[in-house]
Amino acid sequence: MRVFDIVIIGADTSGAYFGRLMAEKGFSTLVIDSLPENEIGARQYCIHLDRSYFEESGIPAPMLGDNDYLTSYEYNMNESAYGHYPIKTNYPYIVMKFDKFSKRLRDWARKVDCDFDFETKFLEFIFDARKKICGIRVEKEGIVEEIYCKLVVDCTGIAGYARCKLPDWYGIENKPLDPEDILFANVEYFRLKRPERDKLSYSTIYPYYKVWFGPIGEDDTAQFGACAFGSYENAIAKGEDFKQTIYLPPHDVDKIEQGMMPFRYSLYSFVADGFLCLGDSAAITKPYNGEGITATWNLCKIAATYVTLAMKDGKYPTKEALWPINTKYSRGQGADFAELLALTKGALNCSKEENELEFKHGFGYEESILTSMNVHFANKMNIRQKIAQFWKIAFILYFEKLSKQTIKNSYRGYIIGKKAKSLYKKYPKKPKHFAKWCQKADKLWAKYRTL
Repeated sequence: MRVFDIVIIGADTSGAYFGRLMAEKGFSTLVIDSLPENEIGARQYCIHLDRSYFEESGIPAPMLGDNDYLTSYEYNMNESAYGHYPIKTNYPYIVMKFDKFSKRLRDWARKVDCDFDFETKFLEFIFDARKKICGIRVEKEGIVEEIYCKLVVDCTGIAGYARCKLPDWYGIENKPLDPEDILFANVEYFRLKRPERDKLSYSTIYPYYKVWFGPIGEDDTAQFGACAFGSYENAIAKGEDFKQTIYLPPHDVDKIEQGMMPFRYSLYSFVADGFLCLGDSAAITKPYNGEGITATWNLCKIAATYVTLAMKDGKYPTKEALWPINTKYSRGQGADFAELLALTKGALNCSKEENELEFKHGFGYEESILTSMNVHFANKMNIRQKIAQFWKIAFILYFEKLSKQTIKNSYRGYIIGKKAKSLYKKYPKKPKHFAKWCQKADKLWAKYRTL
């Protein structure tokens, strides 16, 4: 039997980062993972992350010459459905080897005495006489062990293995995500046949198709990804639709990877007695581009602050003591994400021709708006921009062939988004008001599903 202050299940980007934050505050911290260390992050070759969030999160950024660094670029392009109206968005990205970057975070955590156990499978929670979590049972090499702690953290990814084993009465959503709340990604790695002509120096995003095409390091390589809800088959079909419409440079496909990301509102609550949920398990994802790593770092920082207070002087972290994590996140990034989620769904519910018109006239697609959505994760249109959007709607309706149904979809997405942001800004400060808030949220997200 071993005893720690904190046990984290999942040693990838969120688990390793939160382990670092808590270990450097002096808490004895163990991070476990069912995989061998060299397989963690190996499910995909590379990731593209916003450079600015490394400094904000205190993480040493990969640099040229590091074993996880591939390349970097200073801006993205956003393209319409037929590729005729490109819009530049100014924010720099770093492209990294996923497994090496994940290892970087664990090595960084080890520097402050965060412990790791690999090939260690989580089995179940241990509850004390008060029916509160006090540890977990794990299995390694056929041997079952009990590990006791004050706080268990679920960083198991989109499957949410830990939270899904919680009993119904524990106060955390304990069901797997529905396939319609998951973006399935089919990612192809290209070997360009004419690199001297077709070398990529930035990524291009096609919102209508949920497709991206970008550099991954060497001049003759590129990454092409297509996403869709429900299944990998849908993602492959979306990619084929794109290829029949948009020109891609001549290439061979070196390999294909597949992955998933949550794409819905985050869990209503991340905390319970002796329990915290982070990362994909908590359904934390940027609504515009589906990347959740840097968004989770923000939640991790919030959680680290309040976990430290909750566990001060050896105290057990009760749901009430951890509750400010919910409030702080939901009233900030959570509110912005809730608004963008509805806005994005409403805006993309249109035909290719209509998406082309939206880009052409800047209806929802302008450099400042798209940059804000990606850099700040928020819709920060000022009064001037909102008035301009109104007149663009009027112009398109009168002079172009944008249907009233598409305008209605965008308007409903806008209204639901505004209501969602308002609701999340009023997230309850205490658990006693949570049930009433959930009822309102359920009604709002039921309307979102009809978009």
